[in-house]
Amino acid sequence: MVAEEPEEVRTAALLWVFAVAAGIFEVVLAAMDAVSGGATPLRAVVAGTVVRLMVAACVGTLLGPLRRGNPYARALLAFVGVAGALVDPMTWQPVVLHVDWATLSRGAHLLAMAAALTLMFNQRLRVYYRGRPLWTAPREDSKVG
Repeated sequence: MVAEEPEEVRTAALLWVFAVAAGIFEVVLAAMDAVSGGATPLRAVVAGTVVRLMVAACVGTLLGPLRRGNPYARALLAFVGVAGALVDPMTWQPVVLHVDWATLSRGAHLLAMAAALTLMFNQRLRVYYRGRPLWTAPREDSKVG
């Protein structure tokens, strides 16, 4: 990647990978629970699973530009992180009396997203993300010699 990549950016990217993995684990558990219960139509389960996997793929796609210092990738990941924490109120219950794998994976998912967002907007990184709007790294042959 970038030789001068700050440690906070590398750590934030790893936390995003962990958040996506925990989110996928949560989706698989929720889908298995919904299918085994029989109350939710299979079509709805498949649609919800596909949408969440597409969001996970988008997050994975944005990690490269984030590590290269793209401010737009940072803003999009922040939007996805905040929206992801707020959009799913139907399955999230603030008071959980029992602990199961779905609850633990949801907690790990939210904790990793919060930590990644905190690291991404560290004061030291303002200079790193300023003035780098390209989605790809600059080509070597574009240098003026």
